[in-house]
Amino acid sequence: LRSAYDMIQKYPFLKRIMRIAGSYCRAAMSQQRIKTDYGYDDMVDIVTDDDLPKILSSELVKLLDPALEMEALERISSKKALARKYRGIEKVKKGPVIVCVDESGSMDEHDNIYKAKAISLAMYNIAKTQKRPILLIGFSSSSQVNTCSITDYSVCSYTDVLQWMLHYYRAGTNFDAPLTHILTKEVSLEADGKAKEIEWSKLEKADTIFITDDEGALSDKTIKWWNHLRATTGMRGIGIVV
Repeated sequence: LRSAYDMIQKYPFLKRIMRIAGSYCRAAMSQQRIKTDYGYDDMVDIVTDDDLPKILSSELVKLLDPALEMEALERISSKKALARKYRGIEKVKKGPVIVCVDESGSMDEHDNIYKAKAISLAMYNIAKTQKRPILLIGFSSSSQVNTCSITDYSVCSYTDVLQWMLHYYRAGTNFDAPLTHILTKEVSLEADGKAKEIEWSKLEKADTIFITDDEGALSDKTIKWWNHLRATTGMRGIGIVV
């Protein structure tokens, strides 16, 4: 916890992301409550805890005040910070969450990179709450792909997520790069669009969120692979333009 807090204080880039992420997290969690009557996103009480994604913003904002930050850290570390309590059951097993973030140079405009990373953090919080694996992918040119993969939240350090948030290529844009990287090895496609020797089970019912500030082209090979993947696994694709 302390190392994550020190990172946020050290890097203004992270601090801006965290300030924007608060409203995005609340909006995203609200949408999840609309989608299901009984799920991990049903808030049933206010309790005391040290789980950062659940701690109230009224507690977290104290970390930004030098006069209150030590008191706030003490409350969190001793599990005395006010936090949301969620309860519920999952009717249907949900697949992994995959977030692709455009890290090209144009994302500097209108603070788009901060918005995109803040959305990514909101998706991370939802995935953690729902106990779903998450793959964070930052991309730019064809050979530039930066990832953070989390399958077990009990062993994942929050600083790993913050390190991914800090990364920013500021180069060109290639939309094929993150989509083809989703697989552990290169996809080989026949003319009819069928993939060979690919295990799709890990991507069953996955939600893929693609965040960018611009339009871009995909190769025919990537389009064929993507359509086959959706038909085979039930994967959903969501595009967000910031």
